Amino acid sequence: MSNGLKKTNLKTAIVTGGSKGIGFRIANILAKKGFNIVICSRNLLEVKKAKREIESYGVKCLALKVNVASYKQCKSLVKKTIESFKRIDLLVNNAAIQGPVGRLWQNNVKEWEKTIQINLLGVFYISHLVIPYMLKQKSGRIINLSGGGAAYARPLFSAYSCSKTAILRLTETLAEELKGKNVQVFALAPGATWTEMTKEAMQKSIKIKNKKNLDELKMIQASGGTSNIKHEKAASYLLSEDSKKLSGKLLHVDEIDKIQKTSFKMKQDSGKLRRVDY
Repeated sequence: MSNGLKKTNLKTAIVTGGSKGIGFRIANILAKKGFNIVICSRNLLEVKKAKREIESYGVKCLALKVNVASYKQCKSLVKKTIESFKRIDLLVNNAAIQGPVGRLWQNNVKEWEKTIQINLLGVFYISHLVIPYMLKQKSGRIINLSGGGAAYARPLFSAYSCSKTAILRLTETLAEELKGKNVQVFALAPGATWTEMTKEAMQKSIKIKNKKNLDELKMIQASGGTSNIKHEKAASYLLSEDSKKLSGKLLHVDEIDKIQKTSFKMKQDSGKLRRVDY
């Protein structure tokens, strides 16, 4: 297959928020690689539509209406996955919302809380439920989607950026806890991509008259953002044996080619949140 999309021996992948945007793109990439796919979304019509395209690659797809902010619904998702496919080889924690945009003290408190519940607690809930199966299998991989503001300050997007920064530390901590268990955990920065979420960010930037952010979003809109090829390469690498050594790290799609070079050596603190020495 082109772009390194060779078939894999892995069997089943869960992709949260897999009905559209980057999640849908990742689900399609994994289907091309031979994974059976489980996708979930809060919108049943969207997941059913996505299911049809995913199954066009000759794999099975389980499409479920799930709000990852509910532990009960996450538990049902994992239960149905095991009932259908008997195992879980890959978990892609992608489901997220933009949340309120604007100065923190002007944000709606309920919307701020909701962003943390979906973006962060959703990752915790599903990981908490999936990892025991991976440990029983003695293998598994988790990819947590990072995002803008995770590794740097992102004014006016405090809820989103705080949730994504927390995911980086969760990734590092979980990777340490799983050392020696043959379960790897990665954080992946997927690059700016023109999706429903970036459209929403543009509309909110217009509303609050934030020219800087609006100009950046217009550039993403014009270019389409990160290419599908880069996401394919990132997926192939994170499923490879070579990537195991980078468990716990934050990797950006733009860096995958450099990382794969045999001469590449990552510094100990690279790809991690760390204390700044004075």
